[in-house]
Parts: sequence; structure tokens; C-alpha cells
Amino acid sequence: MLGMLAILVATATFLSVEGSLVYYRLPSTPLWLRQRKGLQVLLSSSLANGFTIALFMLGQYFVSLQGKPFPLFDLVPIGAVVVAYWLARRQLRAFERRALGSAETVATVADGEVAQRAA
Repeated sequence: MLGMLAILVATATFLSVEGSLVYYRLPSTPLWLRQRKGLQVLLSSSLANGFTIALFMLGQYFVSLQGKPFPLFDLVPIGAVVVAYWLARRQLRAFERRALGSAETVATVADGEVAQRAA
């Protein structure tokens, strides 16, 4: 159970980091949030603490095994969490491509309209 919780904390941390990076790249991100580096550092350090906690929990899980094989009861939920992480990450990357692609399209159209008005 501790191994599954450690993997769950690690995957939630990774998804949070990736989600915040996607959010900061979007053109609709508020300017005050992009300019406040202290807030970004606070978020990044708290997420790093989540990853550190996950590593310690996983280490404690391995120590508690004491050379015994992994129980099937732990492997199945850990695998389910890893698969869920992989699917969520794919969805996040697809959202990023769509959002940044539509932002580039809007910027290109706006630049084209400005060029037409100038001519």
C-alpha cells in the first residue's frame, strides 16, 4: 500500500509540474502571474517537496520488503496508477498542442490583418 501511495504522490507531482508549465506557456496566462517569479518559485519548490516525499515513501516501501518479492496486491494498483499517469500526460500534451496551435493561428491572422491595413 505504501508503494502505491508513493507512486501516486510522484505521478500527481509530475502532472502538476507539467500542468503548470503548460499553463505558463499559454498566451492567455495573466501577465501578473508570468511576471511574479516568486510565485513560480514557491510553486516549483512545493512540487519538488512532493517529489521528495514520494522518494522517501518509496524507499521506506523497499526497506519494508526486506528482500521479499513484490506482492501482486501492490503491483496491480501501481500499474494502474502508472497507466493513468501516462494517459493523463498524453491528454495534457494534446491540449498543449491544440492551445498553442490555436494561439499561433490567432497571432498569424492578427498579423495578417495588420499588414493588410497598413498596405
